[in-house]
Amino acid sequence: MLSNYDCINSDWFESQGGYRYEESYFGDMVDALNLNPASVKKLLTEHGCKVYGHFPNRKGRNGKEQVSYEQFYQGRRNSNQTYNINNQIIGIMAKYKVRVRYTFVGTYTVAAGSCEEAKRVVEEDCGLVLGGNIHTTCNEEEVTDWNFGIHPESLILSIKETGRKARVKYTAMDFSDRIEELRNDIIEAIRQLLQAYSLTELAFTDREDDPVWIVWFGKNGDPYECRVTGVRITASSLTVIAEEKESGDEVECYGPFELGASNIDWLREIYEAAKFELETPRHVKS
Repeated sequence: MLSNYDCINSDWFESQGGYRYEESYFGDMVDALNLNPASVKKLLTEHGCKVYGHFPNRKGRNGKEQVSYEQFYQGRRNSNQTYNINNQIIGIMAKYKVRVRYTFVGTYTVAAGSCEEAKRVVEEDCGLVLGGNIHTTCNEEEVTDWNFGIHPESLILSIKETGRKARVKYTAMDFSDRIEELRNDIIEAIRQLLQAYSLTELAFTDREDDPVWIVWFGKNGDPYECRVTGVRITASSLTVIAEEKESGDEVECYGPFELGASNIDWLREIYEAAKFELETPRHVKS
């Protein structure tokens, strides 16, 4: 709609047989400028212009027009009836800074002596720059292949109006997908950590001075503060094992439905606790 060429031609073509509001470019311009179609029809007929079709009386727009009706008519007549209405529309539009995150997810196939070495190779010798391609400084024997999609996932992070007279305007954002993705990433990190040590369950034995605390809800729905004592994993689930602070009873929280096994802050602390537990000498592989 904001194409200069289309706008000029639409006004010229539609003016030849008369103006109509419905299913027309002219009607789109009326809507973009928040004009009352009935008032536009009255204006045009008073100036001898031919109109046809239904021009609804949208009283809710009265007093909220972006330009005056006379300005709209005079603008239409400028430049030998080929006035670019875009100038009016763009002139009343605000400018917004929209923060966006583009995410490319893929894999590198790396020949390395250890997991740590493979991680280092990807962090230091592989990458992507805007306007370029996925690349590596390693030879084909070190990085043998990579697999990335060419279209990234896009995520709107924030929207803010700019300019000296920028209005404070609330923009509703949906964080549910980002939170769910982060939750799944942490759970998967816990799963991979245990699998690296051929474990499906891990007890925390070295957390007396710095325990991980969660909240467990009993059958009656009452909350109880609990100290995490371990985790159990399967291919599709995570169970947090904890000890109730007052009674000392063992309880379990089952993901993803119970808070104790789904809160992302607690899951991060559980991951750090599991990592610390497995890095103690008795678990370190020789």
